[in-house]
Amino acid sequence: MKQILSGVLLIWLSSLSVADIYVVTHADSPIEAISKEALRDLYLGRARALPNGQFASIYDRKGNADLRSQFYQHVAGMGLSQVDAFWARLVFAGRMLPLEKVEGDQELKEVVAEDKSAISYLGAPPDHPGLKVIYLVSE
Repeated sequence: MKQILSGVLLIWLSSLSVADIYVVTHADSPIEAISKEALRDLYLGRARALPNGQFASIYDRKGNADLRSQFYQHVAGMGLSQVDAFWARLVFAGRMLPLEKVEGDQELKEVVAEDKSAISYLGAPPDHPGLKVIYLVSE
């Protein structure tokens, strides 16, 4: 019985493991890498420009709450409820417009590949020639 419970526990714990998250931008963007702190500032509305001073079009996720949760936990140390409350305060106060959200991976890849100032994140390596990885969350 203990072996069965141990096996079930191991399977359950492995399902909780964090997958890689790929922060991507347009393939022709001059940005080759970005820091965790710069990502945090962009995704929490503290900055609107990339480290090179170029305006950034920041895209967040509508679906895939697990990926979004893992991303914000890594980048900002915040859960989704905290992030959503943080953004609600900014928007309500009129200080920021909410980040633009994209539904699925394919739509997100197309949007980022069309905008040289775009930045977003994926749960798998980008298979689109118009994208490049500038940050990898690997846990």
